[in-house]
Amino acid sequence: MDKKKLKKKVDESDSSDLEQLLEISKKYKNRPRPEKQEIPILKKVKPPEPPPQPPQPTTLPQLSSFKKSESGAYKVPQHLHKNYPHAVRLYLGNLPDNVDKDHLHNYIRQQMESHGAVLDPGDPVIQVQLQPGQKYCFVQFRSIEETEAALQIDTINYQGKPLKFKRVKDYEISPRIEGEREVPKIQPKEPAQKLFVCGLAPDTDNDALANILSEYGNLKSLNVVRDIKNVCKGFAFCEFETDLETQNCVNGLNNKVIGGRLLQVKKNAQLPTPTQDYIIDTITLGEQSAFEAKLQQINQMKVSSVVVINNAVRIKNIEDDYEYNFIVKDLKKEIEKIGRLISMVVPRKKDGYSEGIGKVFVEFENEQFAKIAIILLQNKKYDGREIDIAFYDPRLYADKQY
Repeated sequence: MDKKKLKKKVDESDSSDLEQLLEISKKYKNRPRPEKQEIPILKKVKPPEPPPQPPQPTTLPQLSSFKKSESGAYKVPQHLHKNYPHAVRLYLGNLPDNVDKDHLHNYIRQQMESHGAVLDPGDPVIQVQLQPGQKYCFVQFRSIEETEAALQIDTINYQGKPLKFKRVKDYEISPRIEGEREVPKIQPKEPAQKLFVCGLAPDTDNDALANILSEYGNLKSLNVVRDIKNVCKGFAFCEFETDLETQNCVNGLNNKVIGGRLLQVKKNAQLPTPTQDYIIDTITLGEQSAFEAKLQQINQMKVSSVVVINNAVRIKNIEDDYEYNFIVKDLKKEIEKIGRLISMVVPRKKDGYSEGIGKVFVEFENEQFAKIAIILLQNKKYDGREIDIAFYDPRLYADKQY
């Protein structure tokens, strides 16, 4: 094919393509166009709030910001008491073996309620911290006032063991604080009836006697008095849960022959507690009948709640203040083993007395204590001297006529 023909063919092809392009362009211009749409404007979205944070621990206010009581202790509001553990924790020792923590917790709560030591409804005990195998625990109370009330409770008996609340060691070295409310006044419980059982055999077994006594009720405590060789001295002290059980024991066991021995069971409402050391440790087995005879003789006498003890102190010793205080404290400790004292006087010239020098005058809570003192102290030795004891006119004692 020559060049002219080829050029003509190319020109024709280009023309055809151009026409097609123009046709397409025309169609594009005439196409239906969509309606104009407004572009939505996005609103500003508020960012989500951060999740609530746990409350941060607050700093305890300075003790100096609290008011002080007359005793100089800081008065802390009740809602802050738990932040001062030394003021709401107490030590409780002498626990029996295998103590159940929950049982002990409930017992303490019941004792608090029965003594009027609870200020608010509910349990005053927060927790009892008891380590396995230990014979002590720590008790945490919910308020300072109830803690101080627990300290005022006299010895409580738990499963035959005497327990008493004491302060924890760090209390003495910590700042003195107290609650804002008045501490409850403890209501002393009426002492349970205690029984004196005499006529026991020298080989009396504690468990065997406990089994006999338990036939009359729930035995709360039992003390068989023994000598240094662990031989029974012929008598014991016991206590039941209720007065009815006590009376049942007296009715059923008094003058009853057991093991060839005639038992005597006497009711003494306020004998010393069985856990105390008795001053009667010099009574021998052969003196059992004499002991009973003395008790009968005393009942025939004109008794009183006041006794006078002779030959217990040396006059030259009591004029020295140090010696005097030591003697009075020691005598009081020994005599309190017999029963509760109201007062005790040891006259001396230095205090303005002219009569009764060298004597000891003791006022017991009742005549029963005085009777026991007469029996147990007569002809006993104190500081190497044999003492003499007798009843004393309570009117003369009240008038300070010694």
